[in-house]
Amino acid sequence: MGANRFLDPDSASARLFEEARRLIPGGTSKANFYMRPHPFYLASGAGCRVTDVDEVERLDCINNFTALIHGHAFPRIVAAVSEQLARGTAFAASTPQEVALAKLLVERVPGIEQIRFGNSGTEAVMMAIKA
Repeated sequence: MGANRFLDPDSASARLFEEARRLIPGGTSKANFYMRPHPFYLASGAGCRVTDVDEVERLDCINNFTALIHGHAFPRIVAAVSEQLARGTAFAASTPQEVALAKLLVERVPGIEQIRFGNSGTEAVMMAIKA
């Protein structure tokens, strides 16, 4: 069955879909990515390829809607994230990395004199309204 292995009614994707339909409306939060008879569920990714739970490797043409410009599991990014995870995450105070990123953005983007980071789009809009 090859790349269409997920079409088998007893495939791992089919079983996950049955469980997901009980927990998630429509069986997936990715409504724009649904296909009949059910979506495939991804287990991993490396570079420009993803592998689903049925071990079918596919070319990732969506690339997380272009948010993954380096692809999945890019080694330098994995190393940097791993190093930061070991130091801690989600501090409720400023960090040197915040200052370094602000400096990089101010230097690279004409017209930006200062920058404020937000935890979410909602928070950023609230700060903009206050400003």
